Formats: sequence, structure tokens, C-alpha cells
Amino acid sequence: MTTQQQTGSNSAMPDPADEYTPPGVEPPVERMMYQLTDLADNHNKFYLVELWPQTDGTIRFRATWGRVGAKPQVKEKLATRREVERQIDEKLRKGYRRVQLHEPKADAPGPADATQSRESISEIHPKISELVEWVFVEAGEHIQSYLAVPVDALSQAQVDEGRRLLAEAQNLFLRYRLNPFRREQNHTALSATIQAYYNSIPTRLPAHIDREEVIKRYCNEFAEQEERLNQLEAAISTIKEQRLHPNYTRYQMLGARLNVLSAEDEVRTSLLEYIKRTQAHGYEVKVREVFEVEIPAERKAYEANKRGTSHRELLFHGTHTRNVRHILRSGLICPKAPSNGRMLGNGIYLANRSTKSTNYCSSSKKDVPKMLLIVEAALGKRYEAPTAQVKEPPRGYDSVWGKAGHTRIAVAAPQTLLNDEFVIYSPAQQTIRYLVTFDR
Repeated sequence: MTTQQQTGSNSAMPDPADEYTPPGVEPPVERMMYQLTDLADNHNKFYLVELWPQTDGTIRFRATWGRVGAKPQVKEKLATRREVERQIDEKLRKGYRRVQLHEPKADAPGPADATQSRESISEIHPKISELVEWVFVEAGEHIQSYLAVPVDALSQAQVDEGRRLLAEAQNLFLRYRLNPFRREQNHTALSATIQAYYNSIPTRLPAHIDREEVIKRYCNEFAEQEERLNQLEAAISTIKEQRLHPNYTRYQMLGARLNVLSAEDEVRTSLLEYIKRTQAHGYEVKVREVFEVEIPAERKAYEANKRGTSHRELLFHGTHTRNVRHILRSGLICPKAPSNGRMLGNGIYLANRSTKSTNYCSSSKKDVPKMLLIVEAALGKRYEAPTAQVKEPPRGYDSVWGKAGHTRIAVAAPQTLLNDEFVIYSPAQQTIRYLVTFDR
């Protein structure tokens, strides 16, 4: 039930951020979604209600329901408002919770951004259109792999609630681990919070739910859940742009300004030399294209930032291609969820060796290149961390330097970091300057 858009590619693919109602089909006047996730009773079901009032006072009522991930059942009939309300009341008595949806009406077109409106499809460089298509498809297909409903059926309020519940689950998990005297109570509260999260963010779960396994997996994937919320937020923002500006291309909806550097460009030549000179992991980074990047709000924050400006460096940052869409909308962020890979706290990690960062780059399809970001960072006075247990720079320092051959992996361990890592703890201390597509 998604539409297909095409911007510079011969084979556009469906994206969950596309409209829920197919073109040419009258959208419902009312649409209500209800979700029932119960980890104890092996429930992960939805109930979608769509209504079209008729001139004779009746309502065309379509109900779509079933287990998440399975083929849904659909029933459509004429009914009275009272009959519809009885159906919904029955679901609520069984424990279903209403999912707050977008309003079904289309928003009135808003004023177009002056910079974006000058660019027509024909004026967008084909390589930019191709890049944008890649990042939309990678993000969209990944969302489809875990989300139980189309993105059009979510709201920003649900994502905000998901963030609140994720933070609450992290706190409860910490209490569960640290307080053996209240372990049962904390486990019960943790289970209820995770269940509430999945009711807010309808997610594909196993056909036969093992509550303890679901809880364990969720607690092992706090960082993944935060990443998903970032992906969903970007997708919802894309829908809003699409409704405000129906004629926008995907590039215009993305929000970032991109420019392809030609093969003769001196900046490109310098960057390629930097990438080649800093390879250190036994493979070659084969660059396809280099794009200049400007994310307007992120760049403005960086230019206004006063911290760490005494020392700036161009450094590398690697990520999965599925994250590039939301990164190009809002820039890099300091994550809040803990992760085993963040030895130096919840900051933005940067490297001065290209292959240190390309090790974190991946894409889902063989024909889609990997994407490396080159970031200008205001490191200022760097704190050389003695161990990897440092979580933020001490007073008087602007960033943390995990120094190769100096910073120990653990307090008593002789092993030290093999490569430098630089961590900043404010997004305003960096700006993305370039995006490099490459193969290994």
C-alpha cells in the first residue's frame, strides 16, 4: 500500500515514508489504529479502523487486523457510528491501546524554501539523485524490516513516547542489575516498560513470544532501539515535507545541500590523498564519488559554537548506509543509549585513520556503495585518556583523545588502543563537510 517515487534511478523502490493511501484512492476521513503487545500471553496484534461517512448517515467501515508480520484480515461494510464504537470498545476491553496516528487530511502546501525551490529535477546532478535514492531505499527497507505498520501510521508523539520509555527501561535495567534485593520488582517494572514501548512503536516480534528472551534482547540493543527512533523521526519528517510541498523531489525533502566534486577539483584530490595516506587495516578504500555536504541548521550551530575552536581537524566517521538519511537531515548526535562499542562514553566518535572508520561502514545491497563521512571537529584542548573508562572530558578540556599506544583498554590491562579515537560530547563541536561513497 505504498507508492513508488523516482528521482534519478531506473528502479525506484517502495519506501515506508511514502503515503499510506495509494494514489487515486479516496483517503478515509477517519483512521484509528490499536495495538496489543502482551509479552506474557504471546500477543502482538493490531486493529486498524478506516471510516468514510456516507450521505445517508451511515459509515463505510473497513477493519484490518491480525498478528504483526502475518497476512492481515480485512472486512468492509456499511455500519452506524454506534456499531463502530462497539467494535472499538470490545478491542479496548481486551487490552488494545490506541496508537496516535497522523491526521488523514493532507496539510496545506507551505511556502517553499527559496534555495530548494530553484532546483528542479533536471538541475539536480544525476549522481546526487542516485545518492539520495540509495539512502532513502536503505533507510526505508530497514524500517520495513522491523516496523509493524507503515511509517505513515506513526506520529512524532509516538516517537517521543518511545524515547521516554527507552530511557525508563535503561534506568530500570540498571536498577535490576545493581539492586539484588529488589530484583523481582525491577524485573516486573522493566517488562511492563518494554511492553509499553512495543505498544507505542509497533514492532515485528517472533511468532511465539518468549518474554524473557524479548526482554534480554531489548536490553542488549538499547543503542539499536535509539537508532531506530532516529530513523523513524526522519521518516516522519519526510512525510511532513511531502505533504507541505507535494512537488518536492527526494533531494529537496532530505534537507541537506549536496555538491559533487569533479575529478579535477583540488579539494577532492586532497581528500583522496588523505584517505589513501591513512589506510591501515590491510585493504584499499576504492572511492567512487566525493560530495560536499551542508546541513543548514547543523552548520549554523557549528559556526556559533565557541568550544574547542582553538584546534580543528578534519576527521572520519563511519556508519551504516541506512543511517545516512537521518544524519543528512539533522547531523550527527550524541547518543543517549549505552553501547559496548563506546568505551569513552556517549559522544561522537571520530578517527584520523580512514580505515578505522570505514570498518563501521556497510550497506545492505551489493550495488549500493558504503558511505564515509568527513567531519570538521573543534577538538580544542584534548584530554589524553589514560584508560578507556573516561566518559567525558575533565574540566578545562574540550574533547577526549583515546590515544594509540597510550590509552589502556582497562584499568589494569597492559593492552592499549591500536588507533587514535577522538570524542566530542556536543554536536555543535562538529560539522559534516564531505560524504564519500566507496567500495572495498
